[in-house]
Amino acid sequence: MRQCGFCEKRGNALLDWSWWWSATPSLLCEDCQSSFEKVTAGCIRCAKAINEVGVCLECQDWERHYPNLLERNVSLYRYNAFMKSYLSQWKFSGDYVLGQLFVSQWRDFFHRQFPQAEAIAPIPLTEERRKQRKFNQAYQLAALLEVPKIIESERYKEGQQSAKGRVERLDMDDGSWVKLLSANLPKSIVIIDDVYTTGATVHQFAKTLRGAGVLEVASCTLIRA
Repeated sequence: MRQCGFCEKRGNALLDWSWWWSATPSLLCEDCQSSFEKVTAGCIRCAKAINEVGVCLECQDWERHYPNLLERNVSLYRYNAFMKSYLSQWKFSGDYVLGQLFVSQWRDFFHRQFPQAEAIAPIPLTEERRKQRKFNQAYQLAALLEVPKIIESERYKEGQQSAKGRVERLDMDDGSWVKLLSANLPKSIVIIDDVYTTGATVHQFAKTLRGAGVLEVASCTLIRA
């Protein structure tokens, strides 16, 4: 019997921690594990929950304004009440170990969606934001995927995209918010982030990558809000 690393209940462990060599942390209990809601249906372009099969209105807007910019986004989990609490502790309280709990599900999901992936590009944080959060969740998720090449970049400004209106989000800047540090970019790259909410950050980064000569850009996030 082990103590759950999140809710601190005691119960049978569901996850194999043999890959974690520095310590033997607690596991998630069955209740916590079952509270993650996987994405099983939704918009075929961004995984947003919609009532019918097809492309959501947000993706139609993106495609009208920026055709062929982003091929698609895929996400593993829905943003529900449990995930909100979990994300708060992982992302905003700096609990790095909680992000490692997703390793097997996250890695399997990514490689099913992108079996030929050779390069990934995690969304960067500004230095100020990284210090506040103690680490970059997107880089943590990217490192778990064991993809040959990780595209490095720097971010110069943050924006709360969820607070913007639809027209403001569609009016993207010139890409000066981020600087690519990696040279010899491949022709195909998958953007990595923790949460896809409005799509603005992913599309802005896709615009930067496409402007640098990348021909195919998709995105993969752990969570779809």
